[in-house]
Amino acid sequence: IIHLQDYKIQDGKMIFTPLGEGVVDFKLIMSALKSSNIEYLVYEKDDWYDDAFEDARKSIEYLKSIM
Repeated sequence: IIHLQDYKIQDGKMIFTPLGEGVVDFKLIMSALKSSNIEYLVYEKDDWYDDAFEDARKSIEYLKSIM
């Protein structure tokens, strides 16, 4: 199981974002994971500033686009 989160810095504070909208290089991470036996990816967003389901949908679509 791999736990995924993304974030950006806004006004000096760390703000959690949908995957692909922050500073984490998920293309590099996913490339490294392709040769592993990882069965599950878990997306976590500690704070929900927007619609939680929409953020989850965006994150899933982003992961699909880079896999």
